[in-house]
Amino acid sequence: MIYKIKNKITKMLSDFYLGLFGYPSADFSVDYNKYGLKKFPQDPHNISVFRKKRAELVNSLISPNSTVLDLGCGDGAILIYIDDHNLIDGTGVDITEQSKVALGDHDLKFIKADISDLKNTTLIPAADHVLLLELIEHFSNPEALLSAYLAKANKGVIFSVPNTGFVLHRLRLLFGRFPLQWQLYPGEHLRFWTIKDMHWWLKKQGFQNAQCHYYRGVPVLNNLWPNLFAAGIIVQIPSEK
Repeated sequence: MIYKIKNKITKMLSDFYLGLFGYPSADFSVDYNKYGLKKFPQDPHNISVFRKKRAELVNSLISPNSTVLDLGCGDGAILIYIDDHNLIDGTGVDITEQSKVALGDHDLKFIKADISDLKNTTLIPAADHVLLLELIEHFSNPEALLSAYLAKANKGVIFSVPNTGFVLHRLRLLFGRFPLQWQLYPGEHLRFWTIKDMHWWLKKQGFQNAQCHYYRGVPVLNNLWPNLFAAGIIVQIPSEK
């Protein structure tokens, strides 16, 4: 027991140091398929605590017996988690065939498509809930992306982004380094939001009924003062259909 506690504390301190002062090993020649490989675990049920919390929160926002479209599904772990804990008809959409393999054993459908090609969204069917998880921050025009896929949602869109106002990111900037939100190369994220930015951004687009939820970060404090202590933002935008 003591050994496990010691290992847990050591890992927490190591992660904190990396988050504050370190850099991942960068590969500036990376393409999407290589980026996707890093995010494919051997077992889709064995996901990080951060992603599991995201999956739990997203699942709580999805009504049973719904169709769910997960855009940029990657390894399919979030969709698989929802399918394991809810009654859904799920479809994953991604540009890499590896996603098809990941979803194939779980009776979940797959569509190979480039979701950034907004001129060709006819390839992608409508669904009750459309998920854009850890996705829109990778695009230079997330407003157009969000608008295009909100039109595909019968009940609404659910998306998630990191909270750039999280205390660790603020401290990193204080010590002269930009907030660390990339895994393989610094160009992964093109847009950034704090919680206050997100509320402003949603309001300016006319999403008056959007609801924001916050998760991970510093326990307890992330509920009391999410602007500073929540690490992630999940937004639910109801459809007007």
